[in-house]
Amino acid sequence: MKNVYLRGLFGLGLTALTAGNACALITIDSVPVGHAGNAADPTTGYGAVEYDYGIGKYEVTLDQYTAFLNAVAKTDTYGLYNEDMSSFPNITGISRSGASGTYSYSVNGSGNRPVTFVSWYDSARFVNWLHNGQPTGLQAVGTTESGAYTLNGNTELITRNAGWKYSLPSEDEWYKAAYHQPLSLGGDSDNYWLYPTRSNMPPYSTNNVGGSTIYSSGQQDAADVGSSRWVSGFYGTFDQAGNVWEWNDATIGSDRGLRGGAWDFIVDKMRSSDRCNLAPASEGNVIGFRVAINASELFCSPHQAKAIATLVGNGVDAATMLDSGCGYTNTPGVRIIGGGGSGATATANMANGSVTGLIMTRAGSGYTNAPKIYIESPPFVPTVGIAVSRVNVTQRVRVNHNYVLESSFDLVGWTPTGPAFKADSEEITTEFVVNQAGQFFRLREVP
Repeated sequence: MKNVYLRGLFGLGLTALTAGNACALITIDSVPVGHAGNAADPTTGYGAVEYDYGIGKYEVTLDQYTAFLNAVAKTDTYGLYNEDMSSFPNITGISRSGASGTYSYSVNGSGNRPVTFVSWYDSARFVNWLHNGQPTGLQAVGTTESGAYTLNGNTELITRNAGWKYSLPSEDEWYKAAYHQPLSLGGDSDNYWLYPTRSNMPPYSTNNVGGSTIYSSGQQDAADVGSSRWVSGFYGTFDQAGNVWEWNDATIGSDRGLRGGAWDFIVDKMRSSDRCNLAPASEGNVIGFRVAINASELFCSPHQAKAIATLVGNGVDAATMLDSGCGYTNTPGVRIIGGGGSGATATANMANGSVTGLIMTRAGSGYTNAPKIYIESPPFVPTVGIAVSRVNVTQRVRVNHNYVLESSFDLVGWTPTGPAFKADSEEITTEFVVNQAGQFFRLREVP
C-alpha cells in the first residue's frame, strides 16, 4: 500500500509529510497500518488495534543491526552480539574484530538477510536506540537502556512505555499487519486471512527447494528480506510468513511472544492460529524481529521542541525533553534564560527531524530557580494572505492498479473524495480541492 500525504495550507504552498531520517545511520522502511478501531479476528481474538500506527515493511536486516552494533557495542555490555552470528552457515552473518572497548563489526555475505541470534532484550535495545535518534556511545540511558523500554540491565518482564516512538510490535499490532484486510476492500468474510499473504491457502517460497511447504525438508537458509515471490500483506509488509520468527511484545507467563514461522519450520507455523513463546533471553538462527512505529513519527506536523532545566546547587545540571518537536531540518539553537543566574549553555542533538536531547555545555552559576529553556522553532511554511483552494499534483503510480483519493483533518479518520479509479499510465495528475486549513490528502492503492 502506497500513501502520499499532502496538507492544504492557507499560505504559499503545500507541505509533504514523510518519515524523514536526517542525520540517521539507518532507515527503517515502513508502511502505515490504518483502519483504527477494527474488531478482533473472531476465530483467534487477536488483531484489534484502536489507533493507527506504522510497522516495518521488512524484518530488521544484518546491515541495519551491524550499524547498531558499531554505534553502541564497542564495549558490548549487554551482549548484543552473539558469536554464532558469524559462524552459522544458514544465516551468515556478522563478524566482530578488535577487543572490548574497540570492537568493530562487519557483514558477511548479503546484508539484506534478516538478523538472527537476537534475544527479546537485544531487540528492545535496538528499538530504544531508534527511539533515541540512533546515537553513538555506551549501552546506557539515552542509547539502549531507555526509550520505549526501561531496561538498565533489567531482566524482568518489561512493558512498553507511554510516549514510545519505535518499539517492538504488540501481538495485536503484528497480527493486524499480517492477517487483516477489510471485507469491503477485498478481504475474507471475517476481515482476516489465515496466512499473511492475503490468502487462506498455504504459501510457498521460490527460495524453498521444490516448492515444498515443509521448510525443514528443503529450505536451506534465511532469504533476503522481500525476496519471496509471495504477495505482501494488505498493508504492504513482507516476510511475516516463514523467513524468521519475529519477537513481539506479548507476555506469556515468563516468556515473550513470537509469530510468523521460520525458514526451517512447517507451513502451519505461519497460520494466524499459531503463536509461539520463548524465554526473552533466547537466541537462535531462526529468531529475528521487525519494528513498530508510533503514528506521530509517520505523520508529524512541524512544531517547537520543549525542555525543562534541573538545578544542582546553583547551576543547571541537566535538561529533560518534554516534547521532541518535529520538522527540524537543521540543529536548532538553545537559549537558557531567567532563574536568577547566568552562564548556562546547551546544545541540541537532532535525528529524524526532532530534537532527541540537550547536552549541557556549561552549568552556569547563581541560579535560585530553574531557568526557562528556549529551543528555536523548526522552519514553518510562511503564512500570508493567499488562499490555496486547488492544487494539481503529479505522482508516479502502478499502471492498471486501482487508487482512491481520501482526505482527513486529523490523520486518523479518512474519507474518500470520490470513487476508486484505475491508473492508465505511470504518472497521473490529481486535483486536490482544499476546503479549509489543516486538511490532509492521500492517494491510496486499493484492490
